[in-house]
Order: sequence, then structure tokens, then C-alpha cells
Amino acid sequence: MAIVPGAPARAADIAAMQQTGTELITFSTLDSFTTTVTFPTPFTSAPVMAAPNINTGAGAAGRWDSRAINITNTGFTLWVFSNASGATSSWSNIPVQWLAVVDVV
Repeated sequence: MAIVPGAPARAADIAAMQQTGTELITFSTLDSFTTTVTFPTPFTSAPVMAAPNINTGAGAAGRWDSRAINITNTGFTLWVFSNASGATSSWSNIPVQWLAVVDVV
């Protein structure tokens, strides 16, 4: 059901506006890594996404960043990468959280 400004919204409408998740990332001796994430429920169009959150600052993930790229209505590519030139790392089940929200205009 479409969201209409000023009209009452059902709980299902509000729940359909955003999706969240956590990906457990594992790799060995790399300076960047990508994985495909599929949304549990497809959006009607590509959502807006905040930068994914690497949910630790310690050890192997301490000097890394993350981005959501190639965003579509069905998913995105999660990209994590070292922000230290030439530095590689190995991750084992590092949680990376993401949030996708309907682009309402």
C-alpha cells in the first residue's frame, strides 16, 4: 500500500519502509572484501542506505571502513576496505550492520 502524506499509516506500511540486518564477514589476508546482500523483502525502488557499521573497533577491523554500493530494490554489495595503505587483515565473523530506508519524496 502506498504511503500518502497526511493519511493514517498502518504498522505494516511503516515496517515496509525500512529493513536492517547484520552480515558476519570472514576472509583471509585481504585489503578489501565484498559480499552480496539480498534484502529480506524487495523494495519498490532502490532504497537510501546509510554507511554500514562495522560493529567492532578492535583488532583486525580497527582500521577499516565500509560502504553499500550497487544498491538496487533487491539488495546491495557490502564493501569493507582497509583505510591504511597496503595493510591487509583477516576477519572471522566480524559483524557489519546495515540499514535501508525507502526514499520517500
